[in-house]
Amino acid sequence: MQDDIVKEHYQKESVFLDGLNNSTMKDKIVLQKEVEFISEFIKISNPQRVLDLGCGNGYTLNIVGQKYPSIKFYGTDFVDELLYIAKKINLPNCDIQKNDVRQLLIGNNNFDLVYTERCLINILDWEEQKKALSEIYRVLKLGGYYLMIECFTDGLQNYNKAREEIGLVPLKEAYHNKYFNKEQFMNEIKDKFTIINSNWGDLFPYNFLSSHYFISRVLHEAITKNGKFIRNSEFVKYFSFLSPQGNYSPIQAFILKKVGE
Repeated sequence: MQDDIVKEHYQKESVFLDGLNNSTMKDKIVLQKEVEFISEFIKISNPQRVLDLGCGNGYTLNIVGQKYPSIKFYGTDFVDELLYIAKKINLPNCDIQKNDVRQLLIGNNNFDLVYTERCLINILDWEEQKKALSEIYRVLKLGGYYLMIECFTDGLQNYNKAREEIGLVPLKEAYHNKYFNKEQFMNEIKDKFTIINSNWGDLFPYNFLSSHYFISRVLHEAITKNGKFIRNSEFVKYFSFLSPQGNYSPIQAFILKKVGE
């Protein structure tokens, strides 16, 4: 039943996707910053085999595949309508297959890098999310990287606190999403992964979207006073250069390194 909720949502979204010109993420700055983060980490980590879990219509795979033609990319999703678009485009140096992240039809120790871009939040049960994390651990090579761009409740709570302080109603996570509890998550991964964002100084901050979320979900609405959240406004675009400050975004990025089995 929970899977049906998610599939129905993305089946509806697929109708509005015209090839690879857009994604299911409608906030263009979020999408741009996510892809930049992924692309830059691929450049620095220099993997040979990369897996995009929840690749959707292949938006990100198309960009990184063209940028890094010597790397072999693989993409999986479990929504047929999105996979149809990705396969039809014939993405460069990329193999696209249907798969479920909770039970991957992939051998052990197969990839140097796995990344997810708001994929695991579409699993609406914590126990099932834990299965997905275990599967990612299984298919990664020892010392391989999992770049996890997913949503966490602490960022959501923080920007909602800021909204309430200036009289705005809180925003909720989408009906087809389940955000990660930070404490639960950290406890679950402690024997599987080490978080290594800091290995590259300030280049890969986990809170890379914090300033954007504060500007777009708090400040912009406070200034316009129209009681309505508007994506991709010129006001928000103007501030998109800001470096991340604080913890005001539910979408966070953690670079995890697989440790001993």
